[in-house]
Amino acid sequence: MTETVASHQLEDRGRTTVATFGIQHEGPGARVIALLTRPLTRRYVDRELAGLKTRSEHLANPNPS
Repeated sequence: MTETVASHQLEDRGRTTVATFGIQHEGPGARVIALLTRPLTRRYVDRELAGLKTRSEHLANPNPS
């Protein structure tokens, strides 16, 4: 059985925050799964990061002038 584990880490750097996402495939066929799903995984991660950025910026500045 192949297992996929995702991780999310937020690092406070004073006036900014750095988000790091990770995807790890383990078990038989893990390399094949990673290769086959890479484009879709990249799109999902990019979409998730964009949403996180938008939401975070809104929370930091809810009433822009």
